[in-house]
Amino acid sequence: RHVHPSKYEVFFVQSGRGAFKVWRRTASEAEEAREEIELSPGVSVYVGPEEPHEIIPHGENEPLVMLYFGVVAPEP
Repeated sequence: RHVHPSKYEVFFVQSGRGAFKVWRRTASEAEEAREEIELSPGVSVYVGPEEPHEIIPHGENEPLVMLYFGVVAPEP
């Protein structure tokens, strides 16, 4: 799990399967994810600045392939 302080991120699944976990911005290390999204072809996921997240690939026969782009957040 990691966080980007100044970036919006969008992920689009092209192939494979997995899970995308998102935590509250102020979550402790011990807290469970606030959301877990199942990843499969055609699914897209968006996270904003300061949102902790983690991508977990599933399956050994097909890799999880995602199109990704990030946009730097404007300064407040």
